[in-house]
Amino acid sequence: MHHFYFRTIKLWEVPAELLLQTGWLGIFPLVVLARGGKRLDIVQQTIDQLAAEQEYDLLAMTEMLGGLVFKDGPEYEAFKRRFRMFQDILSESPIYQEIFGEGEEKGRREGLREGLREGLREGALQAQTEMLLNIVKLRFPELQELAQQQVDAIKDVSVLSAINLNLVMAQTTEEARQVLLGANKNGASH
Repeated sequence: MHHFYFRTIKLWEVPAELLLQTGWLGIFPLVVLARGGKRLDIVQQTIDQLAAEQEYDLLAMTEMLGGLVFKDGPEYEAFKRRFRMFQDILSESPIYQEIFGEGEEKGRREGLREGLREGLREGALQAQTEMLLNIVKLRFPELQELAQQQVDAIKDVSVLSAINLNLVMAQTTEEARQVLLGANKNGASH
């Protein structure tokens, strides 16, 4: 059986300087969240001590937590400048690698989804195009050249689908010609 005794510390009430004075490197990333921690001189002290001890994982955590405090404007830019000289070292940090890996994975998933959508759209467009050309070839062979010109100009699956339906219902070659010529009005630019 284990017994744990602890008390809640309201970090925002603890002076940042007090946390730095403890020398406990593990709590240094929290300094920016403490009272008075949103000061560039406090950030610099934190960076200096962590860098001197080569605690680059803790330095990376400090930068991430500081990003919650220094959100935008000149203070944010000054905050980011403090970490630029360590960028190569920090990028090797397991924390950075994990975050970067998650970002890469998310980007891959989004790219894959977009690629699948595009592939499905292209496949549907090709299927509707082939269907239109086959309908014309079987029912109205004298309109094949006009049909090819029209499908080359249409990039909207729904327009092709509507034309196919109208072609199936066309009774005469002239009706089919009007359907194909009407394609220019219905979406040749889509």
